[in-house]
Amino acid sequence: MNKNYNIIHINSLTGIIVVLLLISGFICGFILLPVWVVKNIWNMLVGQMLNGPIIQYYQAALLWVLIALGLYMNNKNAIRIRRVKSDIDPSDKNNIEIIMKEDSDND
Repeated sequence: MNKNYNIIHINSLTGIIVVLLLISGFICGFILLPVWVVKNIWNMLVGQMLNGPIIQYYQAALLWVLIALGLYMNNKNAIRIRRVKSDIDPSDKNNIEIIMKEDSDND
């Protein structure tokens, strides 16, 4: 059973260039572009419209990390917000308890 397989031959220089292009693409797509977008949106909304402080790139990077972690935790159901009954003041129905799930425990 001899089958003819097509084998792709990549020499070392081409492989290094391809790997470097892939790494730079991931860095630009997942780090630099979102940080640039967050910085511009913040400076446009808060800086110009509300006359608030403008942010630099490192502050936009920290804000992007907070946004990404918040979305990750929300999608993994790591944070659950629910209403609880208060024993102290039964007329107050706006008590909110935040519960952090450590594992994938289902109630």
